[in-house]
Amino acid sequence: MTVDSDFIDILNKKLSFLNSVSKKEFNISLCPIKIGFDLKGLRAGIFNPETNEIYINKELCHICPDKVINEVLIHEIAHFIAYHIDKKAKPHGRLWKKIAYRLGLKNPKATHNLPVTPAKSLKTFRYSCKCKIHFITSIRHNKIINKKAKYFCKKCKAELKPE
Repeated sequence: MTVDSDFIDILNKKLSFLNSVSKKEFNISLCPIKIGFDLKGLRAGIFNPETNEIYINKELCHICPDKVINEVLIHEIAHFIAYHIDKKAKPHGRLWKKIAYRLGLKNPKATHNLPVTPAKSLKTFRYSCKCKIHFITSIRHNKIINKKAKYFCKKCKAELKPE
């Protein structure tokens, strides 16, 4: 599944508009930003401050392209601008909300309710402690088996053991 050229054209026009707003309002150019569409799973988008890259969930580009352009893109651009204003600002704090609002996001939120599918479902394993049964994902199970990690019950503090 690829992102079609019409969507890319619309996204680039929005990005150009957001760049002019960013320059005018915050004196920050969006030109160093790179956008990728290889994000999977439950996230709609993510900004990587180390590489100035925004990753957008490809599935959402097909299901709800308008929301991606008018919500997800603005959300992630607000992270970019907030980071370049104050590298220590909270990711969805006051500064980010102010920027997102000024970019056109009327109700800036940390989460979304867009229809995404999880990237993968993990097998679970039964473990127990002194007080209850726990279900551990295959990732944690493998760490336990390979003696790379130990996990403890938050309630009774006992080490989790396979059943």
